[in-house]
Amino acid sequence: MYKLLLTFLLLACSTFSPKSSPKTIDLEAQYVSMVQDIQDENGFIDTKYCDSILHTALIGVHPDIKVNLEAAEKSPGEWLRRPLSYPECFESGESRSTISRDMLLGVMWWAVVNKDLGMLERMWDYGTSNAWFMGNNVHTVMNFNMITLLAKAIYKLGGSDYLPRRSYIYFGNCEGYVCHLSALQIALNGYIEGSIRGSHVDYLIKIADKNPNNILFAALKAKYVDYDFAKVFAMIAQRYPADRLPNTSDWCDDWPVQREDTDSNLRPCKGVGRQHSGGELLFTLWIIKSY
Repeated sequence: MYKLLLTFLLLACSTFSPKSSPKTIDLEAQYVSMVQDIQDENGFIDTKYCDSILHTALIGVHPDIKVNLEAAEKSPGEWLRRPLSYPECFESGESRSTISRDMLLGVMWWAVVNKDLGMLERMWDYGTSNAWFMGNNVHTVMNFNMITLLAKAIYKLGGSDYLPRRSYIYFGNCEGYVCHLSALQIALNGYIEGSIRGSHVDYLIKIADKNPNNILFAALKAKYVDYDFAKVFAMIAQRYPADRLPNTSDWCDDWPVQREDTDSNLRPCKGVGRQHSGGELLFTLWIIKSY
């Protein structure tokens, strides 16, 4: 029923039809093609930075984008921020830890969508064997929300039924990138369970209304609350170039949906020439069309 509704919205609204605007259906195909030109040999993007595995995993949920995510798995269940062929982020002084919860959330997204139960089980076994220290210091400790999500994901794919699966995931107030991570957790929980409810709905409404220019938040609100996909498509059509991937002449941040609307990184960078992946657009469009 949902896919039928989305098809109707895409075809019935002339603004977003394939003929009149490449910013929806055609734009997705364009970006899928163009992002492959900037992927490395394992399909990773943003390998100059230490959020590489998160961004790569999120675009890797798209069925037309191939990623060898295990290139960043140092040992069974132990993950790094980018493939082992690159300098390790903590040792090179580029990050405060070898991995983080947000990076692991990306791994979970990829594993659930691509039905890789073994990847999730390795993460669980590594966590339980190391008191949930997933890397080299306290910044890598899995919190209870993440452990709960991991348990839910394992059960979803036919694995063991661990006790945390029955827990509810709670969120407090958020600022900055934390809102993005909370939205990803709510969305993953919704993907696993088939719906969201209660405080999760309220949370999405709050962060989307607070940041009306965030395409991911708007897409999640449309999906679970008001079905206003036309608003999301209009935002995309207004902002994303059709003939190239975005770059720093469009906005500074390499993953703009992780920022609140007031963040200065959402403005163009003067005197900086850096290519972005546009991966947040592909992930958002996948969110709209899937499950």
